[in-house]
Amino acid sequence: MTRSRVVLLGLAVLTAAGLLQLGGMRARGEADCTLYVDERGNDLNDGKSAAAAFATIQKAAELVIPGDVVCILDGIYTNSDRDRFIVNLNRGGTADQRITFKSVNRWGAVLDGQNYTTDFGWNFGANAAYVRVEGLEVRATRHSGFWDNNTAHHLYLLGNHIHHIANYCTDGDADHAYGKSGAYSGEAFQPKYITFDSNIIHDIGRLAEGEQGCHYSDPNTSDYYRNHDHGLYISQAVEVAVVNNVFYNNDNGWSVALARGTSNVVVSNNTFARPNPWRDGHISIYSFPDTGVANENILIQNNIFFEPTAAAIRSSGDLYGLPHRGVTIRNNLLLGADRLVSYVSGDLTNIYVIQGNILGEDPHFLDLPHNDFRLTASSPAIDAGTAQDAPSTDSEGVHRPQGAGYEIGAHEFLEGGVTPSFSDVPPDHWAFSYVEALYQGGYVKGCRETPAREYCPEDALTRAEAAVFVTRGHHTADFLPPEPDLAELHFADVARGSWSAKWVEQLWQDGFTAGCATSPLRFCAETAHTRAEATVFFLRMLRGKDYLPGEPTSVPYADVARGTWYFKWAAAASDAGLTQDCEDPPNRGDDRFRPQAPITRAEAACMMARAVSEGG
Repeated sequence: MTRSRVVLLGLAVLTAAGLLQLGGMRARGEADCTLYVDERGNDLNDGKSAAAAFATIQKAAELVIPGDVVCILDGIYTNSDRDRFIVNLNRGGTADQRITFKSVNRWGAVLDGQNYTTDFGWNFGANAAYVRVEGLEVRATRHSGFWDNNTAHHLYLLGNHIHHIANYCTDGDADHAYGKSGAYSGEAFQPKYITFDSNIIHDIGRLAEGEQGCHYSDPNTSDYYRNHDHGLYISQAVEVAVVNNVFYNNDNGWSVALARGTSNVVVSNNTFARPNPWRDGHISIYSFPDTGVANENILIQNNIFFEPTAAAIRSSGDLYGLPHRGVTIRNNLLLGADRLVSYVSGDLTNIYVIQGNILGEDPHFLDLPHNDFRLTASSPAIDAGTAQDAPSTDSEGVHRPQGAGYEIGAHEFLEGGVTPSFSDVPPDHWAFSYVEALYQGGYVKGCRETPAREYCPEDALTRAEAAVFVTRGHHTADFLPPEPDLAELHFADVARGSWSAKWVEQLWQDGFTAGCATSPLRFCAETAHTRAEATVFFLRMLRGKDYLPGEPTSVPYADVARGTWYFKWAAAASDAGLTQDCEDPPNRGDDRFRPQAPITRAEAACMMARAVSEGG
């Protein structure tokens, strides 16, 4: 059995490859998918099932209607001969029926600019509205990861990983004067209601002189890498929220640039790390004479600014006679600069509201060298934020607040120094270490991703979900079985194109199941998995698919009678250490196994984590 080794050490959760961020099991919310995209698919398909998926996201973008949920399977998605964009979306949803594009596995679907040969990852056209894009990785585009230079509105970018945009030499580049960005929103069309939530944005911008061999002969282009390229560039936009994001290594401009009359902006609970050595600040608030309009109503709160150059925020002040109006800067934490705001012209301290900020204190990140910006127990950011206008969850979906108050930064801290991966499995949950071990090892993803990532520990595990558990335990954590042909399906009640079809078929091919009934052969995919059935699956995952237990001398359970089909299995599972205390605490302490009771997802995590650890 090949797998990432999982080691259970109290509440510590480790894998052989270190702490992993991403899980792999399909969320049950995938049943909501109306269209599917798979790089192995075909744009001539109808896209209505995983087995008939489109090959490109663009094909789905051309067909979506209000209410559609486009599920994008793992793969590398490239330009596909489209004009400048990997995805060009010009359709919209409604306030009641938004359109969602989501990666089935977080960051499993990758928009790749193929070494900066494609300009944009995703373009929102004039008709794009009420659209949510979730969980994608966007990398190596020449201009921007996401682009909105139109009348689009009500756009929600959630949990995307945007990185290494425009990392090339710019000398002689035809568009050298134009800034690059992880995401761009704005200009004359004034997009409205734009939200950037829980994204990770880093390494944005063109290369500096001497960096990776860059040498600039033209003095007119030699300094564009210093201040033109940004994590987020927001210009003339209205009603913008930037919350729970992590920005780092954006050293060619600002992580967030607010410009040209942008108004009604909330920048809350973000973490900014490392400087742009050429300019002050992680955030820029700047007015330009071409619009004649100042930025106004800007709230910057609960953010961590770690080692910016000179100041956390750079303001154009009263430059061009356009002082910003209604700016509030409160409850932020700054380390590594001597002031919170630097002004290009004048000093607007008298009209800015600046209060409750923490200056000069180390935020105490968990693992700064490896860009893990979660907080440790000694962090002064804990309970130091304001609840007013703050997001209700953190960047990992953990509910705020967890302690006496809201944390500053993108991550909420939990007692014990452990931030759980699932909001409904806190550190004091009896199955926490088991669920975390499986998640960190990549074996499970949970039951839903939004509004917070949840595992649904008390729900019964279905036989279909058990098929995913065991198949990945038998193969590898990131294993994805192939889509079966119609002729290959052995179970009459498993429909081709259903999310579980390939998992159930793989379980059959691996020799782990004979189904739930014969004549016709059925699997009963949505039936709750019993505790007795679970002993068979997890023992065979541990001992091998052909394992058969021997005759036990005794069984430690009063409700497991000799002569029942599960008698030997329950005894063997007990001997292997898979079942002891693998149940909700109220059911412990007696001599009952409850073989016919549905196994909960928490109990299944306990048994599987022990099997993986023992067999690793």
